[in-house]
Amino acid sequence: MLSRTLTMPASSLMALIVICGCSSAANGPNAADSATSTTPISPVVLPDGGTLSDAEVTSTDSGVQPTECNPIQPYIADTTHVACPPGDSCGFVQPDQDQTNCGPSGMGVQGTGCNGQEDCIAGYDCVMIGQHGSCARFCRVGATFDDCGSEYACTAFLAPAYDGSQEVGVCL
Repeated sequence: MLSRTLTMPASSLMALIVICGCSSAANGPNAADSATSTTPISPVVLPDGGTLSDAEVTSTDSGVQPTECNPIQPYIADTTHVACPPGDSCGFVQPDQDQTNCGPSGMGVQGTGCNGQEDCIAGYDCVMIGQHGSCARFCRVGATFDDCGSEYACTAFLAPAYDGSQEVGVCL
């Protein structure tokens, strides 16, 4: 899966650097090792209330099986989504960004440097901020949900991405 680019003012970029605890040294080749988040955000909710490491994949029995996953809750299956297997993430298929699929996930959390979504944990995307990638939690744009916690705002992609009729962005 590819990274996506966000358009944001320089003042927001500085806020992101402060939020993720990054230094200018974290923008080098080892950015994934040195950029860490200092503030937790809403976790990916699993069907059994567990953590990502003990996720159980569920399936639906609605006749016509869905083929797309939910980027915000990748381990939950419902009438419109399949559950991704443990160890996978759900991301948007580019360039149209209106379809999703499961793929490998990594260990990166909010603010961790990345080169692609496969570097971030499930429920997160790798977004380009200037010249550098950063893992950011998927969220529902314009919704009244608390997907990002109190210290982040749900920010839409430059090229809008949708899960059904719900626009999806990332917490920044």
